[in-house]
Amino acid sequence: TYKVYLDEYKVHIKEPLGRRLLKDVRGEHIQKLFNDMAKRYSHTTVNLVRVILSGMYTQAVRNGMVLRNPHRNKKKRKKKIRVMTTEEQNLFMRYSKSSQFCDLYMVALGTGMRSGELRALQWSDIDFDNKIIHVNGTLKYIAKAKVKYMIDEPKSESSKRDIPMLDNLVTVLREHRKRQLVTRMLLGDKWRPEPGFESLVFTGGFGRCISENALYQDMKKIIVQIREDGHVFGAHTPHSLRHTFATRGFERGIPPKVMQEILGHKSITMTL
Repeated sequence: TYKVYLDEYKVHIKEPLGRRLLKDVRGEHIQKLFNDMAKRYSHTTVNLVRVILSGMYTQAVRNGMVLRNPHRNKKKRKKKIRVMTTEEQNLFMRYSKSSQFCDLYMVALGTGMRSGELRALQWSDIDFDNKIIHVNGTLKYIAKAKVKYMIDEPKSESSKRDIPMLDNLVTVLREHRKRQLVTRMLLGDKWRPEPGFESLVFTGGFGRCISENALYQDMKKIIVQIREDGHVFGAHTPHSLRHTFATRGFERGIPPKVMQEILGHKSITMTL
């Protein structure tokens, strides 16, 4: 956590705010930082910077370095849960067919897995015979580090789980594996995954790890295309796919306790 916070500071906070004295940073400076970030980064990244700044200034007030916390007056925008309607879901899958992440989106909508869990998925986690996906970790990016990616422990103990696969997902993943093997053979020495990530199910170009932002930007492009073609389509992020899976499941009568186990939630309250 320390490493992640330090890296986020260096990447997002140091340049716009780092040259100012603590007492000279005003609320509008912080708001501008959030506004600029919102154009390029996911809600998760913006919220992480928000947490870091809040903690920094809370401690600065305690230490008597400043009289007030300029972050305190910045109201946290309530995160609205985004769920695709059935029509939106069908539209999204139709338009995502040309995306390199199409199969990942299909698995996301068929399992409710988190973005980091999908991007960390390895072929050894896929049990084709028993039609089960073993969720064992989540992909973490560490900026400025020599080794950029690592597979971290799941979000909580309940996040380490087994998810049943429907037949259509078994087919999707089998076909995906065939295409991946063909691509690897065609690229030869140009297929260069990060060390330790040679067996990822979903990869970016040349076998590399997929960043959270790459997925976010890809979805953004798909949605822009949908809207340009005259369709009404809501604002969605990769995490929307998880909410959409849960909603479709409830619509089909899956019991909340079963859904809690599939999603890996610690409490039934979170699921509901």
